[in-house]
Amino acid sequence: MGFLVPLDGLFILYGDESLSRRPMGRVTKPLRMMGAKIWGRENGERLPIAIKGTELCGIDYKQNVASAQVKSAILIAGLRAEGRTTVEEPFKSRDHTERLLKYMGADLKEDGRKVEISKSVLDPIDMYVPGDISSASFFITLGVLHKNSKLVLKNVGLNPTRTGYLEILKRMGAKIDMEIVEAEPEPYGRITVETSKLHGTIISGSDIPKAIDELPLLGIIGALAEGETIVKDAKELRVKESDRIKSTVENLRKLGVDIVERSDGFVVKGTGKIVGGEGKSYGDHRMAMLLAIAGKLSMEGVRIKDAECVKISFPNFFEILEGISMG
Repeated sequence: MGFLVPLDGLFILYGDESLSRRPMGRVTKPLRMMGAKIWGRENGERLPIAIKGTELCGIDYKQNVASAQVKSAILIAGLRAEGRTTVEEPFKSRDHTERLLKYMGADLKEDGRKVEISKSVLDPIDMYVPGDISSASFFITLGVLHKNSKLVLKNVGLNPTRTGYLEILKRMGAKIDMEIVEAEPEPYGRITVETSKLHGTIISGSDIPKAIDELPLLGIIGALAEGETIVKDAKELRVKESDRIKSTVENLRKLGVDIVERSDGFVVKGTGKIVGGEGKSYGDHRMAMLLAIAGKLSMEGVRIKDAECVKISFPNFFEILEGISMG
């Protein structure tokens, strides 16, 4: 949306079933404040959305919830807006957009949780796109919890605003080493994980935006760790491809995990086992992958309803998973 709103023309944005359920108002609101002409279901809250390109003006915008997606939409629109545009967050979210825009020559400044951008013309670049650490986290989880394992993942993005899950696991006692082999514009390198004895912890506040996509995996981690693991301040999980608080709790409870849903997260008691059974992806690719990892660590295995949705982000996930298991 941020890219389209200043362009000349009329644009219609559609989405699949899960995207059509997700709230868009937090993106359309600041863009409209910049002068964007946007229409859609529920006053622009849901897809499909129509955009008529127009001239924009810069704004100062303060987010209530740290969201890299919202921040990126505003910054990209700010590239063509008159004047200065600033975005401030309660906690710093992932900064891929800022890094890339700055590397391409944008007039962009960062000051803690605030980012400022002015009208800019970008330069073309060549860059290597590293592996997604969120996708790698499923295998990291398996490597930490599986007996007698050592797993090396190469060419994985190690942007410090994305390594929150690794930091949480280390806090819980995980044996994880990271080695950066290239730093600009996106740091990436090698991650080595080994079987570890874990203990519970509390995940909250500034932990959340740095690990938002990986938080459901803590349901599995907590089940096999000692003590209690608490995830809170994570209401953002409820507006992903599925309600990931509800779907995580319902699925893991069916698999024999002692887990309780809370309004902003969940609480898991470590029992040292996952029994197994049947789980449902809810059409959410990350939920299907979570269930697959739970199955590899369970006593009886896990049957996954609608596992095909994994292809949305990781078409060869099951092939790689089986290769790791056989190895």
